[in-house]
Parts: sequence; structure tokens; C-alpha cells
Amino acid sequence: METSTTSEDDKPLDLEEKVEIPAQICIVTSDQKNFMISGAAANKSMVLRAAFSFDTTDPIPVAIPSELMAKIIAYLEYHVDVPTVVIPKPLKNNKLADNGVCEYDVKFVSVTNDILFELRKAANQLHIDSLLQLTCAATAVQIKGKTTKELKEMFNITDDFVPEVKRPTEMKTD
Repeated sequence: METSTTSEDDKPLDLEEKVEIPAQICIVTSDQKNFMISGAAANKSMVLRAAFSFDTTDPIPVAIPSELMAKIIAYLEYHVDVPTVVIPKPLKNNKLADNGVCEYDVKFVSVTNDILFELRKAANQLHIDSLLQLTCAATAVQIKGKTTKELKEMFNITDDFVPEVKRPTEMKTD
């Protein structure tokens, strides 16, 4: 008879498994600020949901600055009662609202390109699919129909080639 040498601690984490959701959890940001978030809101993040399974009362550390985390928590708390929508791909047009996005979410992503980029990175890091899809759609709306020159200006791209590569490329387009 074969015996297993795998301990309980070595089992892979099953994120589909029913995990008891605490009423609130504490998150500590990269700049050492503590935030309380409802369990229902935290459950929308696969990373925070995974932390529930460790049955700890310690704050959950995240490598996200407090200003950004406050914004993300507001998004998650709002969507506890208001379901997110699946944003169509490709987008129907250049207006998020016409693509089924609620007014709150449209305002939420009406931020600078830098903040939108940081929100997208944080959504990816925390595995918040709805927020990742929203931030990607917001960027898609911004760039849709823009010329290469307009995109370079929008994203502060001064030159996309080093001089050694640029010369042969320029010759090909002449």
C-alpha cells in the first residue's frame, strides 16, 4: 500500500473551495498604512481571498501605496452591491458608458494616464479581474482611432528606435 507524503500544508490552494469570509480584514500598504475592508469586498480579489484561507488576524500586506489602495477599496466596496458588467471586446465605440459600464466606473477611470496605469498594475497584482478589464477598456477607449504621433504624445514616447535601428527603418519608408 502506497502512502502519501504530502502534508496538509503542501496541498495546493483551491480558490473555488468555500472559505469562511470574515466580516472585515485589515490590509497594510507599502507605505505602512492600515485599511479595513469588508470581507465581501475583499472576496473580489483572488489574492485577498487566498489570504482568508490562512485563518489569520494579522494585516495582509500589499505592495501598493495607500493613496491607490484607498481608491481600489472604494471600487471593491461599491461593487459589493452593484454587480460589474462584462465589457464587450472589441468595444462598440469610444464611450465606456455605451459599452455597458456604469457611471461610477466611468468616473472611477477618468484619471490621469499615470494613475490609470498604476490602477491596472494593482488590479493585476491583486487579481481583481473586473478592475483589470475596466482599466484596460479605459485605455483602449483613449487610444482608439489615434495616430502614431498622437499616441507618442499621449504616452510621452520621444522615440521608439535607437539611432542604429532608426536609419534603416527610415530608408524603408521613403
